[in-house]
Amino acid sequence: MNYDECHTVKTICGPHASCHNTAGGFFCLCHTGFAQLSGKTNFTGYGAGCQDVDECLQQPCGPHGVCINAEGTFLCSHMTPPMTSHLQTTLSPFVHCLSNLLKDQSIIDNCFTKRLQQPPADQFCSLINSTLAFARRMCEQKGEYRQKSASVTLKDVTSFGNKFVADGSGVESATVFLGAMENFATLAALASPTQELKAISSAHLDLDVRVIDVTNRRFLAHERLTLRAKNDTLDIYMKTVTEEQQTGASVVVFLSYTDLRSLQRGEFVTEGQPQSHLLTSSVVSVVIGNRRHRQLRDGVNITLSHTSQTQGSLSDWRIFCVYWNHSPSSSHWSPEGCEVIQSNGTHTTCGCQHLSSFALLIATSKVTPPANRLQHHGILPNPAPIQNVLQLRYRMV
Repeated sequence: MNYDECHTVKTICGPHASCHNTAGGFFCLCHTGFAQLSGKTNFTGYGAGCQDVDECLQQPCGPHGVCINAEGTFLCSHMTPPMTSHLQTTLSPFVHCLSNLLKDQSIIDNCFTKRLQQPPADQFCSLINSTLAFARRMCEQKGEYRQKSASVTLKDVTSFGNKFVADGSGVESATVFLGAMENFATLAALASPTQELKAISSAHLDLDVRVIDVTNRRFLAHERLTLRAKNDTLDIYMKTVTEEQQTGASVVVFLSYTDLRSLQRGEFVTEGQPQSHLLTSSVVSVVIGNRRHRQLRDGVNITLSHTSQTQGSLSDWRIFCVYWNHSPSSSHWSPEGCEVIQSNGTHTTCGCQHLSSFALLIATSKVTPPANRLQHHGILPNPAPIQNVLQLRYRMV
């Protein structure tokens, strides 16, 4: 009878490796994104395990891309050409890391590189200082910008975000914060996909994260995920998260913020004209890791809870599902790409065709509301029931 070492000794291959039984023996294979230091493709050393491969050394993101290594995978972002100052040679990799996390090279040029020469007298730079400092922490792992960010956990990201919201901010600094938080949470999740966290509740911010091992999963055509943060819910197809990815890990992050007061004062623009409005939900963000674009082939459902002061009083008002549209010239709420699927006195479900930060607005003059739409351009039908209790969950799917 053959002795099955793989079944008997669960840890025989060590971390980041799979065991394969053979007649009279066994061998181990490293998971995608990991390898043996010796370069062997298979091995039999008990508990030897595999190390993370730094894919960024092969420049997979192209000449104008920024690569950040994460455990078992990597992130790419395409941005403006690097700065041309005398700091380029020594700081370029680190500066690119910061630019990737904050999504704007000009912020780094004005608020980081200039500070190395002389402190900038800039109110905007002061407002984003805490966000920039956290981005530096993500990039400064033992002085090497490509080191894994496992020391910065999702709990750290949540704590930072909660403090930022509690301290208050302006519209532009909140815009930078929203984009940065998407990258902070994504990178922290991918850097250590098997970390275990206790359930976390934050006064001003909650998030739900799913890391999907694409290598070892096969998905049904209409398999879906449901993520919950605060009293808000995201329904998304598994294939939307993984797309054509065949190996490695992918991640979807759902964040919900309360009391982002600066965005409550943000302008609402529809059909090219500013409109009077009232923000009547939390602000939520949806991000899929390792994605190079935000347009979705299949849409997502986002069910938002109405704020307490408007619950039960919206039947005579026009409700808009909107996203935060940021551009160098202006930032404002826009309904483009999102529609109301269904609504009642406490919740509204939005169908959206792209990823961003979303909220509900109501017009401040009464209009005749449209009939509720049950489906929209590939949006998930029959949204999942609303849950009123949230805890942060972090699990491998």
